[in-house]
Amino acid sequence: MSRRHPNASLAEDFASRSPGRPNLIGLTVVKLIKVEDCILVV
Repeated sequence: MSRRHPNASLAEDFASRSPGRPNLIGLTVVKLIKVEDCILVV
């Protein structure tokens, strides 16, 4: 867990700008095969 200032307010993971967020955000590029209604096939 990352260190934070004791007087700092609590923030959700996505609201935190700290590089030491507890949940890392990943990004993957995929090929979109088809779209059927609300279903994406990758």
